[in-house]
Amino acid sequence: SKMASNINVGLGIGLSGRLDATNRIFAAEQQEEQYKRKMNIAAQKEKDDQLEQVKRAILTEKGQFDPLVSPKANDDIANTLLQITNAKAQNPTSYINDAYRLFGELRSRLDDYNTTSAQLKDLRSLNEKQKKGVYISKSQQAAYDEIGKAKNYDEWIASLSKKEIIVTGK
Repeated sequence: SKMASNINVGLGIGLSGRLDATNRIFAAEQQEEQYKRKMNIAAQKEKDDQLEQVKRAILTEKGQFDPLVSPKANDDIANTLLQITNAKAQNPTSYINDAYRLFGELRSRLDDYNTTSAQLKDLRSLNEKQKKGVYISKSQQAAYDEIGKAKNYDEWIASLSKKEIIVTGK
């Protein structure tokens, strides 16, 4: 076909003056199309790489939580990954901004989970402290006793407030 041979001539000779004006324009357009496709693929790959970095960053946050906090934190992580995946499906060109925003929001919640985990770790270490002669308040002891009965953090907090146990200090 005439078109196919034009492409070959256009790509073979490039933009040398040996082609007539129509063929030169056609060849230039072909090259531009090819260039755009390559750029598009590169840009998409860069976004995909960024997305992978965001996902990896999220996943490295896992596993540092107290068992009472862990289920909620891991659900939150899984949900955020799902939201990021959905953002990409709905918005292939500019989803990376959504990914960073969702990641940022998750990070601040993860900070809360980590703070909570640290407080729980402190409470869990009460037995050790007591053995070393450190004074443990009645409320700390009561809060500690409730940890063992709770399935998750929310349940633990609910039992503390129901029994009017106030956890003060570390």
